[in-house]
Amino acid sequence: MSLEVIAGAYVITSVVYTSYRIIRGVLKTSQSPQENKKQPYILSFDPADREFGDIPDMFCPIAGAGHHCTEKDKGAFIGTILPEPNNPHDKNAHAILRDSDGKLVGYIPRTDLKEYKEIAMGEPRKCIGFIRGDAGKTIFGKIKILPGTNNRMLIEALRFTRWMVENLGRLYIPSEIQIPPKIKAGTNTVLKEYLSEQISAYASLYDNYLTDDE
Repeated sequence: MSLEVIAGAYVITSVVYTSYRIIRGVLKTSQSPQENKKQPYILSFDPADREFGDIPDMFCPIAGAGHHCTEKDKGAFIGTILPEPNNPHDKNAHAILRDSDGKLVGYIPRTDLKEYKEIAMGEPRKCIGFIRGDAGKTIFGKIKILPGTNNRMLIEALRFTRWMVENLGRLYIPSEIQIPPKIKAGTNTVLKEYLSEQISAYASLYDNYLTDDE
């Protein structure tokens, strides 16, 4: 990781940290997914965040993606999962909203709700996922639940992005994850190597901060 990347991350961390806490506060007091449209943000490393924030891995399909999404929605996204108690069809429904524009892309499947609730513990959760589907075929998607703390969220989002690039293609990069133009324009190999370097660098910084607190 270059010194420019480290410097850039530290310059914006205070702004990102403040924005992240504000967003979480707004989410906690919101009543309806349709009221939670917010401005997109950029995931970055936060030196002030030294919490573990680990949660069990959870992946699940996006229920209703074929109904709520079209071909124009194909790609990767960072999202927020919120309860929808006023849903006329299911009061236990948990909506998945795309952070970049607040769009409802689908729901946590009923078969996965018990596991999700055990992980979420009543709090809104972030997720990273994708929407796929070609013309004339069913639109579908999948998400991974992200840890609740900023730095673990960044590391896990980078890991899942690397998986998406490797398995789905270079178009599957969430807008919240910033990639230098030269890297983004390079080969898939260059892009995957860059993501791997970022994961290792941030994981090392994170581990060092935790060690300093011991």
